[in-house]
Amino acid sequence: QTECVVKDNLPSKEVLESEKKEEKDRMHSIADFDHTKLKHVTPDVKTVLPETTVVEQEKREINLRNQIEKGKDLKHVETVEKQSLPTKEVIETEKRLSAAGEA
Repeated sequence: QTECVVKDNLPSKEVLESEKKEEKDRMHSIADFDHTKLKHVTPDVKTVLPETTVVEQEKREINLRNQIEKGKDLKHVETVEKQSLPTKEVIETEKRLSAAGEA
């Protein structure tokens, strides 16, 4: 026969009552807190500025974009597209290679 042992992991009635009392005491201390005892504090806000090299680089990029948009110092250029056609010798060689591959 196996004996069954029941473990009671729940807190006792006394523990629950003491926890409730502690909670009530905490809530009263929060409600009764005198906020006039607190001092006013002005927050010290610190802003981190970027390094001078980063600022200079951004200025150069902005100036370059502005110059490109205005067209300053740009010359008009016409695009010429060139297509080279194969010579007769290249065509003949390709014909012979394709004919040899089919046979």
